[in-house]
Amino acid sequence: MRTGLPSDWTTFNRRVPGTGRRLRVHCSRDDTQWAELAPAYWNDALPDIHPFRESRAARVHLGRIATEPLYFKRFLSRGASDVLKHFLRPSRAMRACIAGEALRGLGFRTPEPRCVIEAPHAGAVVESALITRAIEDTFNLYDWFHEDCGEIQEKRDLLHAYGTEIGRMHACGIFHGDMRKSNALCHTGEGPRHFYWLDNERTRVGRLSQRRRVKNLVQVNMERDGVTRTDRMRFWKAYVPAAGIDVALARALRRRVLEKTQKRWHRLGALPSSGGTGLDVN
Repeated sequence: MRTGLPSDWTTFNRRVPGTGRRLRVHCSRDDTQWAELAPAYWNDALPDIHPFRESRAARVHLGRIATEPLYFKRFLSRGASDVLKHFLRPSRAMRACIAGEALRGLGFRTPEPRCVIEAPHAGAVVESALITRAIEDTFNLYDWFHEDCGEIQEKRDLLHAYGTEIGRMHACGIFHGDMRKSNALCHTGEGPRHFYWLDNERTRVGRLSQRRRVKNLVQVNMERDGVTRTDRMRFWKAYVPAAGIDVALARALRRRVLEKTQKRWHRLGALPSSGGTGLDVN
C-alpha cells in the first residue's frame, strides 16, 4: 500500500512576489513547471482559471494549464485551532494527496494529483492547495439523483455498483472522511461503473472500526430526494457481500445505521421525502 507522495515527486521552495511569503511546492520531477506556476496561483495571478465552488474551509477553481483541465483546491485557515492541529500533522492538501495515493494503490480511483502547495507560517502549514487533473466524462452522484436519474434499470445498476464499491472499500479498511454523494463521481461511458472519490483529506486506510463504518453508511443513507426505500435496500444488498460481513453483523449494523440516520434527521427537523430511511426491514 502506498503511504506517501508519489515516488517520482520532488520539492521546491519559492516565495510569493510582493508578499515574501514562503511556499513549499511538491510536484513530479517530470512536471517542474509547478515550481514557477505556484507563486502566481497563490497571488491569484494565473490566467484561465475560474471560481467553481467556495466554502468557509476551501476555495475551488477550475482551469487549464496548456491543454490539461485542472481543479485547484485551496484549503483556507479556519482559525486558531487549525494552527494547533497543524503543528502535529501534515497540511490538509498533503493529507488529501497521500490518501489519494493510498486509495489508488488499493485499486480505487481518485483524481490524479499534479501539485501540492504549502504555505508554512510560524511552524505550521494552515493554508495549502491541491491541484488535480479534472476527470472528464463523469457525473456527480448527488446531481444525478436530484436532477436526472435516467431509466429505472440504469438507476438499479448504478445503486448496485455504488453499494459494491463502498463494500469493497470497507473490506480494504478504507474510511472516507465524507462519503456524501457529492464526493463521488461516476463515469458516463458504457460498461462497468467506475467511481472517483473526492475530498480525501480525512480519508484513512487501516483497520476500519465499526464506528467509522457506521458513520460512512449514515452519510450515504442521509440523502432525501430522488432515493426510495427500495433504492436504499438495493444499495444495502450489494454492500453486504462486498464488505464481507456475515448475516448477524449485517442485521446489527443495519439497525445501528437506521438509528443514527433517524437521530440525524430529527436533529435537522426533517425526514426523507421518499419512503423513510430505507433500512428498516427484517
